[in-house]
Amino acid sequence: MTKKNRRAAFTLVELIVVLAILAVLLIVIVPRVTGYVSEARETAAQNNASAILRAAELYVVDQEGDGKDPAGTYTNGGGEGATLDGYIDNLDEKDSYTLTIVYNDDSSQYDISGSYTSGDITVTIPEMTVTHNDASE
Repeated sequence: MTKKNRRAAFTLVELIVVLAILAVLLIVIVPRVTGYVSEARETAAQNNASAILRAAELYVVDQEGDGKDPAGTYTNGGGEGATLDGYIDNLDEKDSYTLTIVYNDDSSQYDISGSYTSGDITVTIPEMTVTHNDASE
C-alpha cells in the first residue's frame, strides 16, 4: 500500500483517548454548572421576596392613606390576601407567599414578615417596619 492510497482516519486508540478526555471534562464541568443554576434560582427567589416586601410596604402606606387597617395575614391567590396581589408584578402562578402585617402599639409601626416559595426553594422575606402615619395625630 502506498502512501497516496492510504486514507487519513482516526485510529481506535485516538478515538478512545478523545472520548476519555471529554468524559473527564464533563465530570468536572457538570457539577459546577448545576451549582450555578441552583445559586441563580435561589438569588431569583430572594429578589422576588424583596419585591414582595416592597409591595407590602406600598400596600400598607396606601391602606393607611385610605383610612383602612392593613394588618392581617396575606397569601397569594385569594382570601384576605387577594388585595395585596395587585401590588406584586410578575409573580408566577406556581409561586406562593405568606405575609403577616402586625401593628405594634408600642412603636406605632407596622411589622411585616413572611416567606416566599418558588418551586423547591423557600426563602424568608426580610422583616420590615413601616411607620404608622395617622393624620389625626
